[in-house]
Amino acid sequence: EDLLEEPDNSGEFLGRDNQLAETSSLLDQEPTQIIVIAGGNEAGKSRFVRELLKDHITNRGVTLIQMAHLVDSVSSFTHVFVNAFDLRWLQLRHALVDVLPFAGSEILVMKERFSDRDLRACLVVITDALKRNAKESPDKPKPVIVIDGLGEFPRRWMDSREAEQLAQRLLQWSIYITKERRLAHVVLTGSEQLVMSLTDQNRVTRGHVR
Repeated sequence: EDLLEEPDNSGEFLGRDNQLAETSSLLDQEPTQIIVIAGGNEAGKSRFVRELLKDHITNRGVTLIQMAHLVDSVSSFTHVFVNAFDLRWLQLRHALVDVLPFAGSEILVMKERFSDRDLRACLVVITDALKRNAKESPDKPKPVIVIDGLGEFPRRWMDSREAEQLAQRLLQWSIYITKERRLAHVVLTGSEQLVMSLTDQNRVTRGHVR
């Protein structure tokens, strides 16, 4: 489901007007906190995000990073970022690793994919681009990054140490580009478990989440 497509206006968006107005007002301000939209399946998260973004897509950049059910390793975690931001130099590296073994080469490691180093490089490149945007267009509304489905990974991997560390890194990066540098708005959507993981008991996100 594409969260950036036009919202369905066939019915009224009941019971969420106040929440929608409050959240939309946050996007009209400087980014100071991560915005979290959480709930169970069929709770209306996707519709809420579409309604939220419909008045903001035309006057600023909006990037959607879809994670739910697509992420089960560092490689796939990095892959969704690479695709969302169209980082072609990393896309080419991934394509070469996938294609060259079929050419009969015995040099490449067959299981090689995106690495933790690639993820770090990816986040650095995105951050640098946001810094340039802020410097060149200081008066324009800040871009919005929607990270959809955080915490909705396959269950076995979600409970792993690797998944926990990646989620922590993503949250730290989100705090850096929002509250610390005010480069972009970050909207996280996910399960109700996500809310529990972002409570005051979590030292990484304490005081940084709305």
